[in-house]
Amino acid sequence: LAYLVYGTRLLGARRLTIYSAIAFAVAAASENASVVWGVPYTLYAFNPALRAHELFLGNVPLAVPLSYTFVMFFAFNAARYVAAGPWRTAPASAPAAYGLAVVFATWSTWTLDPVSQRGAQWYLGDLFHYAAPGFWFGLPLLSQVGWCLVSATLCGVLAWTTPAGPPRPLARAARHPLLPCFVTFLVQILHVAIA
Repeated sequence: LAYLVYGTRLLGARRLTIYSAIAFAVAAASENASVVWGVPYTLYAFNPALRAHELFLGNVPLAVPLSYTFVMFFAFNAARYVAAGPWRTAPASAPAAYGLAVVFATWSTWTLDPVSQRGAQWYLGDLFHYAAPGFWFGLPLLSQVGWCLVSATLCGVLAWTTPAGPPRPLARAARHPLLPCFVTFLVQILHVAIA
């Protein structure tokens, strides 16, 4: 719901729809390609028991590609908030904000995926497993490279769909238009600490 509210506010309904469709298509293709061929995230498989409880799109639970839309959106706009600072409405440097957005989006998988590897010890249960062990709490390095490339692609789509505007000064930092996205991004990242 927050994604629809803030996405419509920041992008407009038409641009949000375009971004969402592209993000969903890229996510569905990349996830299914990884499960079948190991590209771009290396080979892994979802728990077959999930099919009894989840809708699947090919070999991937539908919720997974849907989550890309909002994970990337909030990472992108949280980065724009940090790059702009609390007293300007937009970052002075779009390339710097884009680079930071890719870092934030990649950071999201560096926090979420290791916790999701805990299986039944995690509140969402046993979701998926990589075919080979990895360096970062079980995550293979190439899976992180793949995630970074997909993050760069989807942050690029967001940069393209986000209306350009000059940074305007703000009298009150609490009224920053990107602050809710920054807070939501932090909740997405930090919720794993209590999971």
